[in-house]
Order: sequence, then C-alpha cells, then structure tokens
Amino acid sequence: MSAHPLEIFKSLLGLSSGSYARKVMAAAMWLCWVGCPVHAQDAPQASPDSKGPQFNWVLTDKPAVVCAKANKDGTHAIADACSYWLIQERRCTLVTKSDQTSHHVLGILFSACQRGLHA
Repeated sequence: MSAHPLEIFKSLLGLSSGSYARKVMAAAMWLCWVGCPVHAQDAPQASPDSKGPQFNWVLTDKPAVVCAKANKDGTHAIADACSYWLIQERRCTLVTKSDQTSHHVLGILFSACQRGLHA
C-alpha cells in the first residue's frame, strides 16, 4: 500500500516538528498538486477545424507578448493578462504573469501545448 501524497509532502518537509511556515508551504504544494491537473482537464477539446482562436504562439520557446482573455460570450480576445503554457524540455510549463486568465483559457492552451508535444 503506497503512502498518501500529503503524507509524503509532510515527511519531506519535516512537518512533525510543527513549523507553521512549513505547514503553510505543504498546504500550498498540496493544493497545486491536486488542483493544477484538474484545471488543465476542465476545458473542452477544440476540434482542429473549429474557427475559434488559434493558440500556436504557446508552442514556441519565445512566447509572444499577446495573451488570451475569455469573454462572457465564450469568445476570446487579446489581453494584457498573460498566463500560458510553454513547451520546455518536452514538458508543458505554466507561465503566469497575472491571475486574470480564466481556467477555461488555460485549459485550451494546455491542450494546444499537449498537441504540440505529440506532433
């Protein structure tokens, strides 16, 4: 029987010694570990022939300054808020310059990044 991931984090950080800062760090790591993959899977997959926005710029090692913003009507527009997935060392890495980008947009960008890895 394998150890629960939270127990692994706690043991790695020495939380048995009781440091509040370490407990906060472990909680933040746990939330990211649990929450990040969920957000990436929440977004619907866009079909290749759909006429929605194309996010090919996330597939380069020099990301464009242009970023996507989700509108209430489901469309996307250029925005100053920059959160995007970038292929680095054969992995999709989340780069965030603002927390204003919706999880839906991040999910779409993650899907595009994954497609780029498998292309």
